[in-house]
Amino acid sequence: MMSAKTIAVAMPEASARRVISAIVKLGGRPYHIPTTCVRMSECEKSVAKLYDDLSSGAVDYIAFLSCNAFTYLVEAASGLDIVKQLKTVPIISVGQKTAEFLESNGLKPSIIAAQPGYAGIVDSMKPSAIHGKRIVVIRNASAKNSMSSALLSAGALDVIEIGTYETRTILDAKASRAFYEALSSRSIDAIIFGSGLGAEGMMEMLGIAPFSPKQASLLSGVLLAAIGASTARTMASIGMVAEVVPDKCTFDDLVIALDARLGAGRPTMSDSHCDMVNPTSK
Repeated sequence: MMSAKTIAVAMPEASARRVISAIVKLGGRPYHIPTTCVRMSECEKSVAKLYDDLSSGAVDYIAFLSCNAFTYLVEAASGLDIVKQLKTVPIISVGQKTAEFLESNGLKPSIIAAQPGYAGIVDSMKPSAIHGKRIVVIRNASAKNSMSSALLSAGALDVIEIGTYETRTILDAKASRAFYEALSSRSIDAIIFGSGLGAEGMMEMLGIAPFSPKQASLLSGVLLAAIGASTARTMASIGMVAEVVPDKCTFDDLVIALDARLGAGRPTMSDSHCDMVNPTSK
């Protein structure tokens, strides 16, 4: 179990709060690593066009891949009642958390995809419901790969992707030094990654090269956990093996899976460095 163990969280602050809360409930000691931040992308023109398309009935479905996708859509649509227009079309939510967030903002999803990404959307819909339809997908603009081909291959007439927010790496020299020292002194038991960009950002902040002896030394004995298979693949491409990947891509499932793995007898680091825990991880 993670009781009294130090768990580093490599996520933007807003996402990290929920993970940190779950870690604390399980008796762990969270350490927030500020590797990435989230901000609205330059999407105002695309959102204005979406508003017009919704008003004219030119959209058959609109899918949200995350809570942030909706939050920043509304921000980009400043001055437009975009929520009113969204109520005129069936809503697809990727994940139960996103569905609950949409409902709290006045939108009731018609379809909730259990699996992440576009494959989840395809799996959650009948082929006849996709065929010939125009589908708008609201997503993270920083996502490296478009998977719209999955929907097009399933028969969609058109797939329009709008990236309403972006995730960017940030460098904090003071935090970088503190985290480097924490790893060097074996104060970190595990690291949780919420995205591949978070893993890349951690490498950048530490100033170490993938597959280098320094990387192997710093991460030796540290259990690495990824939110999903895509994040795990990015980690593998830069020399980090995710030993914990939950079946469901949710933060709650990720923390539970990590807790179970830590309780399975994996060797852990010394508990004598709790004063090193980042003060932002309250």
